[in-house]
Amino acid sequence: MRKLMLLVLMFLVGFGSLSYAMSLDDALALFHGSDIMIQYNDEGRATLEEMIAAFHDALGVPADLDETNEDVVMAFDIDSEQLDIVNKLSQAYYTYADVFLDGDPSERATYLSGKHWGLKALRMDPDFVAAESSDGFVAAVATSENLAGLYWASANWLRAGEFNVLEAVFAGVPEKTDALSRRCIELDD
Repeated sequence: MRKLMLLVLMFLVGFGSLSYAMSLDDALALFHGSDIMIQYNDEGRATLEEMIAAFHDALGVPADLDETNEDVVMAFDIDSEQLDIVNKLSQAYYTYADVFLDGDPSERATYLSGKHWGLKALRMDPDFVAAESSDGFVAAVATSENLAGLYWASANWLRAGEFNVLEAVFAGVPEKTDALSRRCIELDD
C-alpha cells in the first residue's frame, strides 16, 4: 500500500510540475470587448507573457524572429484570416510594456515589437500596401479601415519614440502617428 501511495504521490507531483501552454482560445478569452482583462501583478504578467506566446504559436512565429526589426516582421508571411490575432499581438505588447516594463531595459524593444505587429496588420491589406507604395505612408493611412491596427501601431510607435525623441522627429514619426491618430478618430465616429 505504501508503494502505491508513493507512486501516486510521485505522479501527482510530476504532473503538477508540467508547464501549461495557454491555448489561443484561452488567450482570446482574456479580451472583453477590446480590453485585455488581467491582474496587474506577477500572475497577470505571467498571463500576458503566455498570451503573447499563444499568439506567436497561432501565427507560427519562430522563436528567433527579431520582432524589433521592421523589415523582418514585414517579410514574415501571415494568412489574412489571422488579422485579428496580429492586432491583438500588437495590443498585448503595448499592454505588457506599459504595465510591467516601466524602466526595464527591454521596454523600448517591446514597444518596437508592438509597433511592427501593428504596422504588419495594416500592411496585410493590399490596398494599404498599394497606396503606401505609390503615395507614401500618410496617404495609405487614409485608406485603412483597420481601427485596431491603426491605434496599436500608433500607440506603440509613440511610446518607442520617447526613448530617442530627436531620432523619432527625423524619422517622421510625428507626422505618421498624427495621421494614424486622426484616422482612428475618423473611424471611431
